[in-house]
Amino acid sequence: MAEFQEAIQLIGAHRQLNPSNTGRCVELMEEFLRREALWALQLNLINEIPFANLASAISNDAHSEPYAETIKRYTYTAAESRCCAAMLNWYGVTTELVHNNTQQPLPDPYEPILAFFRLGGTFDREHRVFIEVNNNRMIQANTIQQSELSKVNS
Repeated sequence: MAEFQEAIQLIGAHRQLNPSNTGRCVELMEEFLRREALWALQLNLINEIPFANLASAISNDAHSEPYAETIKRYTYTAAESRCCAAMLNWYGVTTELVHNNTQQPLPDPYEPILAFFRLGGTFDREHRVFIEVNNNRMIQANTIQQSELSKVNS
């Protein structure tokens, strides 16, 4: 529940972009993409990444729906909006799973995004492949995610 509340708080806050944090923000985005790929494989959502709604494979509940206006107002790009909605859905669903004593087999996929937002990071997505971090660093999501999936399939 703490992650859900923090996510709402971070989404609803104006972020101050700090270019000196870009290197760390890139690392956090790469870690998120790595974890998301592992979860997407586990949940059979590989075709939805990057920024898949991982919770949709577990529950039909839309925990982000009450926060749609906040997401729309405070996110800077469509990619951020999609990711934030997916994150709220995830924390809503996984809070229920933890409450029901269901183990999560993999690390929290959105923890790196929470840290990313704490640093004031922002991102956009181009062509479902390129992620631009803090308006000045481009990374290839598919390279990171395919590399992670190839390790699992080896």
